[in-house]
Amino acid sequence: MKAERDAYIRIRDEAAKWGKAEKLYVETESGMSARTRAQVRVQARTAVQKMVFAQSVGLPTFIWFRLMISGGDGD
Repeated sequence: MKAERDAYIRIRDEAAKWGKAEKLYVETESGMSARTRAQVRVQARTAVQKMVFAQSVGLPTFIWFRLMISGGDGD
């Protein structure tokens, strides 16, 4: 989650630099590949962690999507 936190801080710092610190931001591009049961489990855990982080910093919306799902039990 360090990468998530660092990205959020960079975005907020840049927004503040341009006088937009009060703007709300939405995570619109969060996802990862999942082709095996183990990857699906990692994906599920990561989704929860990212959503909790988004809530902790007051983001109004969070969109999660799955990439390259190839069928099977993971679906």
